[in-house]
Amino acid sequence: AKFGAFAFEVFYLLNSPFCFSPKKISIFETIKTSLSKLVVILGMRPMQRCLMDELIALIGILSCTAMFLLFGVAQTETFLYIAVAVGCFVSCVPPILRAIMSKMTPEDKQGSVLFSEI
Repeated sequence: AKFGAFAFEVFYLLNSPFCFSPKKISIFETIKTSLSKLVVILGMRPMQRCLMDELIALIGILSCTAMFLLFGVAQTETFLYIAVAVGCFVSCVPPILRAIMSKMTPEDKQGSVLFSEI
C-alpha cells in the first residue's frame, strides 16, 4: 500500500482544495519522509527498551492507517501536516519486522532472512 499510495497522494495534492505546485509537493514529501526516518533513528532504541517489538509494529501500522484516514478527510494544508505528524511511526515497521524475524530464526540461519523495504 505504501508504494501505490504515493501516486494517488500526488494527484490528491495537485487537485482542489490544495492545488500544490510540484515544488510544494516535493517539500511536503521531504518533510514527511524526513520526519518518519528521524523517528526511527532517534526513537527506535528507547521504544524497544519500554515496549515489546510487536507493540511497536502495531503502533507503526496504526500510525499509517490514521495518517491515510486523516489525509482522506483533510480540507486544509494544516490538516495534511497533522496527518504527517500522526503517521511519523510508519517507518518503524520494517526494522521491527526484521528484528522479530531474526529472533524467530535459529542462530545458524541468521542473515538468510531478507525482504524488501515495506
